[in-house]
Amino acid sequence: MGATLNNSYLSKIKDLRGRSAWNLNELIPVDFPDANPEQPKVRESFQVIKPTNVLTGSVSAYSVVDALTVKEISQYRGPAFFVGDGQKVLRPGDLAISMLDGSAIIIAPEMKGRYLSRFHWGLRGGDAEKLALWAALNSFTGVKLRRLLVETVQGPGLSLSGLLGLTLPVIDTNTLTEIRQLWLQSTSVMSMRAKEAEPSWWRTTTLNGLRWNLALSTPDPERVLSGTPLRDYVEIFRGRIGSRKSIESENSFLNDVEVMPIANGSFVSTGEIDKWARRESSSQGDQLMPGDLAVSWRNGKLVTQKVTTNMLLRNNVVGIRARDGEVIDNVRAFMSTEEASEKWKALNATRTVQMASPKLIGDLRLSRPLSEYKTEIGDSFAAPQLSLWLEDLLWN
Repeated sequence: MGATLNNSYLSKIKDLRGRSAWNLNELIPVDFPDANPEQPKVRESFQVIKPTNVLTGSVSAYSVVDALTVKEISQYRGPAFFVGDGQKVLRPGDLAISMLDGSAIIIAPEMKGRYLSRFHWGLRGGDAEKLALWAALNSFTGVKLRRLLVETVQGPGLSLSGLLGLTLPVIDTNTLTEIRQLWLQSTSVMSMRAKEAEPSWWRTTTLNGLRWNLALSTPDPERVLSGTPLRDYVEIFRGRIGSRKSIESENSFLNDVEVMPIANGSFVSTGEIDKWARRESSSQGDQLMPGDLAVSWRNGKLVTQKVTTNMLLRNNVVGIRARDGEVIDNVRAFMSTEEASEKWKALNATRTVQMASPKLIGDLRLSRPLSEYKTEIGDSFAAPQLSLWLEDLLWN
């Protein structure tokens, strides 16, 4: 993307005499793009909310996984945030930021009455400020910045001082309106996933004609087995390029050797090309062409990227080519739905390592005609896509 972090090496002197402790954050300048001293810091715009409830018995509490996902901890004990009313508890509209990696959500009204684990930073601020910080932390540049902050702390996770020391982005009214629409859509997706975090289920069934892995993985195996398999619409193939054949720069080979970009997991998640290989390293049968899809299993979800140039395919990524090129966007819309992810998880339930597989992707069945799957913001919402949309709004 076009944005870069304000983390270039600078020469400066920092007086640490008389200090009993100090943090690498103070020596490594890490901030959002275009930060300047006149813009407010996060500490000047937000009140820090601390967990106040000490739970003696086990309860169900939630933990932020990414900007769109919260998971349930069924046997949680200890300090926790309670989402409700009052000054000392988290309220709908407050920010909850994971200590582990800085993923941020704005507490939705549906979470009222629930608990959030203590492994979060709670912030309360104005409407524009919270939307600006939510968007900045979850943008593609923000994700990279959070990793830098985590790496420079003296313990695991995101430090409160590093978070509060960030410069708050100043966002114009039109951009803020677009960010609000993305956030509203994210809350509906996130709250839906929170409700799906059900406790374990039990049932008795007969395995006549039913694969046992499906019987163990889902309470409704018939749903997984009903519909038209995806392979009826597309060609599905696996890549053959291994990591040893890839290079960091397209100029790493001699000029008379033709190289091609590689569709790897990083490309599928971000759309950015960071590896190349010799064209001769792959056969024509496993090369992607413009209009094809590259598919990977990333962070518990099927993620797709539409290819715009000829590419080689990494051996842990699957390629999809529509026999009728006009339906490829419908295929991508289906792959981005919760329906596809749920069916994929059921088919993969007994596998130790989950990765994109041509056979299992071909086994995914569509519950309705392919033409009815449309790319809408709610269907295609996944954290990597959200980070790129926010990147375009904020920094490009």
